[in-house]
Amino acid sequence: MDNVGAGYNEGLYLVWGAATGRPARERLIDDGRHWRHAVPKLPTVVWVGNAFVFVVIAPLLVAAEWANPECPMAPAGCSPLRHRRTDWAFAAVQLALVPAVGLGTALGASAVVAHGPLHRVVASLPATATAVFAFLVADLVAYWTHRAEHRSRYMWRFHSVHHSSRRMDWLAGRRFHPVDVVLQPAVTVAVVAGLGVPLVDLAPYFFAAWLVTMLAHCNVSLPGRWLARAVVTPGYHRSHHERGREGSNFALVLPLMDMLFGTACFGAGARTFGAPYPVPESGFLALLGWGFGWPNRAQRVSTSTPVQNDTALAT
Repeated sequence: MDNVGAGYNEGLYLVWGAATGRPARERLIDDGRHWRHAVPKLPTVVWVGNAFVFVVIAPLLVAAEWANPECPMAPAGCSPLRHRRTDWAFAAVQLALVPAVGLGTALGASAVVAHGPLHRVVASLPATATAVFAFLVADLVAYWTHRAEHRSRYMWRFHSVHHSSRRMDWLAGRRFHPVDVVLQPAVTVAVVAGLGVPLVDLAPYFFAAWLVTMLAHCNVSLPGRWLARAVVTPGYHRSHHERGREGSNFALVLPLMDMLFGTACFGAGARTFGAPYPVPESGFLALLGWGFGWPNRAQRVSTSTPVQNDTALAT
């Protein structure tokens, strides 16, 4: 799934930029100088936001998982301690990496946005219309990037790290290979900015993506059959993490994307999680090396192992 940490920090950058200096809409023709001037202050905003996530939001998610879990907290044969150590290690890497990812993509995109083919059209639209357009385009790009990560042998190497955990909870949602952390937000921002949509109009999307994807990995049972057709829910996304069902439910925020392209699956399966071929289940260094094609000693799996098909599993 599109990456929680990087998307969230992108959103922090954009929200902060919209709240300082000139009015937000005046940034439509910004040539990037405002962002470069703001560089020294941006990391502070990111760290404050991440501290809020781990100090305030994480305890609430843990409480919700214990109060109303959808699946057993620890699957049979799974080592909770090893999985937890692995997840925290990847979370720490995210915290160190995403400020640079967010800053780099924001600065790069701000330099090209004024040259996008739709820039002048977008500039003439009301702020709400531009934000809605940016939201839909960004979620569409995120959908196809995520789907490509499952189809491409080389992209799957990195993305399979996210699917390696047999536990599905809020912390497992932080298990992303560093290359995966960079890839999805960079592609999304590059496409949207390349079309001429200003960065500030991506702020609502990245905030929604952060909120939805953090909740989507929680081990929480949410009622409401129709809710999963409006927004990605924990049950909807957990189907994507089931073994043998990775070819469904690629959407990051809106299940509409899956419904449009025939990959929506609303029924729950066996709820057996993990990568569809034997990547390491835990171990930070083993998974980090796996992404670069370095099989560990216990699992000499060829890099030519076929990835799973993304044939539609709609029900």
